[in-house]
Amino acid sequence: IKKWRDLLSREIIPVGKAAVLRGKTKELYSLLSKVDKDMTDSNKFLCGDAPTIADCALFPFMWRIDQEFGPLTEEDHKCGNIRAWLDTCGETAAFRKTIQSSWWWWW
Repeated sequence: IKKWRDLLSREIIPVGKAAVLRGKTKELYSLLSKVDKDMTDSNKFLCGDAPTIADCALFPFMWRIDQEFGPLTEEDHKCGNIRAWLDTCGETAAFRKTIQSSWWWWW
């Protein structure tokens, strides 16, 4: 859990913010490729078969990136594991309740 929360606060948030505010998408996609490799196909969620605080912390940021820059897919961005995880979270009632339709306030 700590690994994912550290990755979020030290890398994903700053790089995501730079992509949204300054157009630094190359750095974002490079980071996302690295994150995708850290996710495994065998786990439904980041730390196993049930959601943890790591999923709850990472999901809103990754959802925003997915919505802001187009779908994160294996074909387009080498993010197949991220896509599968986002879809799994998005199909979970608790996560669906957190999905924002407007992001003007975020970052």
